[in-house]
Amino acid sequence: MLYCGFIIEAKVGDEFFLKSILNSTKIVARGWVKSLDPNQLVGSIELGQEWCEVNVQVPIKKMKIW
Repeated sequence: MLYCGFIIEAKVGDEFFLKSILNSTKIVARGWVKSLDPNQLVGSIELGQEWCEVNVQVPIKKMKIW
């Protein structure tokens, strides 16, 4: 899931560049909006308002495994 509340006119199929939560200047993956339906189940939980389901297709930076 990805928080989409800051995106005014997101549509299914829109491309996203996902940024690191540790360093917001680094892009870590590229994905596309899969669903904006607040009733859509993701991992058995409804998305709810201002959230979207994304499909990440292109990882750009590997994460370290601790």
